[in-house]
Amino acid sequence: KTPQEPETNGEYMILEGNESHYGANDVGLSFREVEEAGTLTGREKGNPSSTLLDEREADDANFNPTTSTSLELKDHSGAAAGLFNNMRTPAALILGATIPLGLLMAPDLEEGDSPAMILLKKTLLLLAMSSLLSEILAITYATVAINKLSELQHHRTMTVADLIENHFELAWIGTNIHFLLGLFTFGLLVGFRAYFKYGEPAGKIIGSLSVAAILQATSFVNEGIAMGHGDIDNTEFQFANNLFMLTMRYIRLVLCRVKKGPLPIISIGLYLYSTILTVLLIVDTYR
Repeated sequence: KTPQEPETNGEYMILEGNESHYGANDVGLSFREVEEAGTLTGREKGNPSSTLLDEREADDANFNPTTSTSLELKDHSGAAAGLFNNMRTPAALILGATIPLGLLMAPDLEEGDSPAMILLKKTLLLLAMSSLLSEILAITYATVAINKLSELQHHRTMTVADLIENHFELAWIGTNIHFLLGLFTFGLLVGFRAYFKYGEPAGKIIGSLSVAAILQATSFVNEGIAMGHGDIDNTEFQFANNLFMLTMRYIRLVLCRVKKGPLPIISIGLYLYSTILTVLLIVDTYR
């Protein structure tokens, strides 16, 4: 150790001229460990005044993701708008297909229908309306978010996920939940239509395939939700662990909007009212 070498927590940082070079303390090693590892450059080893690590090379063996990152603050508005649009476009397609499939071609109730058949026909209508309204909500959430991403200047963030989390959490979760709900109910709707059009044997086959596809899709969605967002090697945040918990988070966010005015309150009340009527409809069918 020489007087020209400043001490930092018992380690050394070597200065030459106007340039500073990373010493042992910068990479978490003592001077002796650096010397033994053969990482000294410049003059001969064993001389403390030698230049340390003239050019710092962070390879995979020494890279620490908690202290080093390649992420930079950027404007991710365009990427966020693209993510919302990824669901808005197919949601519009499903919306257009639901109207003729579930509403215009819905089977009529007949006098000789059994209670089970009446319930199936009513369920078909409920599925069609559920898919239709879910996709309308998904399109609304996504459209408003895309507009605000273009109209407002947002702070730069490390990732697009940070931007969505900070400013568009309700819109993002709502778009995902309603898009998937409308998509899955549309798949069930296809199975019901096959049952009414081609009879029970074909209906069971298509219905089973529809449920199998929905279960597989749900499993894959759960994996994607559980991955969270952030650095792939250092995930920092998760909205939820699976689709069910994401739905619960969405319901909580919706309930928190009751302070925004009377419209959210009326909307929640009508949802509860429709749920009660649905239960009464099922019970009344079997009376």
